Amino acid sequence: RGRLPSGVEVRKRNGPGDGMCPLCATVEDSNHIFFNCSTAQFLWSCFRETVGGQWCNSNFPDLLTEIHASSPRYRHIRWLCIGILAWTLWNIRNKLVIQKVPLRRATDAIFKMCGYLQLWRPLSRPEDQSTIDTLLTDLRSMAFRMAPPLPPPLPEPD
Repeated sequence: RGRLPSGVEVRKRNGPGDGMCPLCATVEDSNHIFFNCSTAQFLWSCFRETVGGQWCNSNFPDLLTEIHASSPRYRHIRWLCIGILAWTLWNIRNKLVIQKVPLRRATDAIFKMCGYLQLWRPLSRPEDQSTIDTLLTDLRSMAFRMAPPLPPPLPEPD
């Protein structure tokens, strides 16, 4: 509905920026941020591999349809994960747009998502905490498999 301050919405209000995604130089609306941007597609593919399902949506109504079609037993966990995934994407985007700080590696997005999931774990039902632990383990394992080691730090100048 145009309430999220995406590039397009900020531009409409004569705010700073050109309305384009800083990563892929395409029009940045909320669907782009959460579904179509390369960072979003990467995190969705990790989510899909970890929890199963299709999760190839390009907008919120399609996402809601898929959630409602999923098993009721774990639906609340999926809501939690999707909220965390969206929050991760929003924070990555804002850090880049506002502070001009990009991710060092794509897998840093997974680790950031794990951090938010870890913060929510103690607030979850006790019977859900083991499921969250499994998700955390699977996501971290995936990130470690994909991430090349960081190069050694540059030597200090004399």
